[in-house]
Amino acid sequence: MASTDPPLARPVAIDAPPPEDSTWLVRLWLALPDWGFRLLGAAFFFGFLAWEVSDYFQIGFWRSWNYWRLPGGRFLYLPWAKVLIDVTYLLIAVSFIFRIPPRSRASRPCEILVPLAGTFWPYLPFAVKALLVWTHSYLAGPYVAFMFDRHLTLSGFIAGSACVILGNILDVWGYGVLFRSFSLVPEARELKVVGPYRFIRHPVYVGQMLSQAGVWLFFATWHIVWIAFFLCFVGLQLYRSWMEDRVLERAFGDSYLAWKRKTFWVF
Repeated sequence: MASTDPPLARPVAIDAPPPEDSTWLVRLWLALPDWGFRLLGAAFFFGFLAWEVSDYFQIGFWRSWNYWRLPGGRFLYLPWAKVLIDVTYLLIAVSFIFRIPPRSRASRPCEILVPLAGTFWPYLPFAVKALLVWTHSYLAGPYVAFMFDRHLTLSGFIAGSACVILGNILDVWGYGVLFRSFSLVPEARELKVVGPYRFIRHPVYVGQMLSQAGVWLFFATWHIVWIAFFLCFVGLQLYRSWMEDRVLERAFGDSYLAWKRKTFWVF
């Protein structure tokens, strides 16, 4: 029976011109050399960290971020989640500087748009919040209240905190192992089979989905909007991983298939 899967895209050499039938997006993407992506990626994530670093010098930082109010007025805080998140940004920024060139470049619109959407999807509600606050909109207060319900149960706080911390620990581990092979889009550099990659083909995505589950299923207001938002993120990451698997199989052949048989993923 003929396969119903879409055909594999042909690899595009780093110095090859874009295909004749490519879209303007692909042509623009391939026109930027790898060093340009490295520069832009490092600048973006280092810039974001420069914006965030001032938080660490504020009085009371270790009593910030998410919290649970105990009987008697005492609080449990979760500052380590922010620390772990910022460590992942630091690893990504450094990885952009030192990463090796890919064996082939992403050459289809979906290979560009889906990964970028998956990367920035979790930030969309916070970007809306920042815009409303910056414009002094009367909707800022109601929107923040709609995002996060402070009436957490202790079990909800513990479960959400565990998801966020464990997910970000897995992210840090995965990014640390990837390092010079890191990429936002599906591109083959090296086949990583150590660290968390001994067990899971996409540990970074598992960590991200776990940490986002903590945010949107436990800390956020229990509403269909945030549940759907989280499920869309999961769908983006699963499709993203499917594309990466096909790129790695094309690049590494039998080595990839042997590793695939020993590791877990949903397909």
